[in-house]
Amino acid sequence: MIPIIKFTLEDAYRLFMESVMYQEPTNNSCETVNSWVVMEGQRDLAKPMFGLTPNEIDSNEYFSRNNAGFPILISTIESTNFVGISDIIYFKRIQLGVVDQLIEDCVNCSPCEKRTVEKIYWDTEQLLRLSMAYISDVDYYEVKRTIDSAEVTTFEWHNNQIIIQLKAEGQIDSYINHSKGKLGRILGRNNTSIPATRWQYLTKRIYGVYVSFQLPIIMECTPEDFKLHTYKIDNSKC
Repeated sequence: MIPIIKFTLEDAYRLFMESVMYQEPTNNSCETVNSWVVMEGQRDLAKPMFGLTPNEIDSNEYFSRNNAGFPILISTIESTNFVGISDIIYFKRIQLGVVDQLIEDCVNCSPCEKRTVEKIYWDTEQLLRLSMAYISDVDYYEVKRTIDSAEVTTFEWHNNQIIIQLKAEGQIDSYINHSKGKLGRILGRNNTSIPATRWQYLTKRIYGVYVSFQLPIIMECTPEDFKLHTYKIDNSKC
């Protein structure tokens, strides 16, 4: 079976959500991203449930580990404008960031509660880079599962380390890689060296960093063309 490769904004949201879900919690809550949310703007941080509707909460646009709250990986659409590189591929820009809350009046303070604003900025940038590294190590897989005694084949984007884990846990039967690291190289080339910008919401004592992250949106593409294409303006290939 020859798959048609697609990469959508929803695929990106799912992968960012997974970058939070699969982070190993530590003894210090501020050392792990605990929530993921897609918002219209950063001021939604002050709204109940970040201004999300019930349908949005039950989607790839929201996740919270045991309602732990901060630190939070957040995304907002930076612009509806995009940069086209072919008739079926373009780049969409989103703001991707991690924020945490300053604790000023703790008693018997934990290491997280003792932090300064500068330390929060440093910690949130390290956490942001972890999620960026997660989505930069993904590939398009042909996945086989057994459901109700029948073999079911799907095509899905997965982090290359997590898919090994899924097979070891018996959640999937087998997989075939159809993109061989190409999307990760595109994401890395366009985003790895982006400097983080500091951000603050003083009335809520929220501080963090964000980057202007470029996502390649792929309408449809054969694996062969996807691997060959140089991602310059070329309407003959995807």
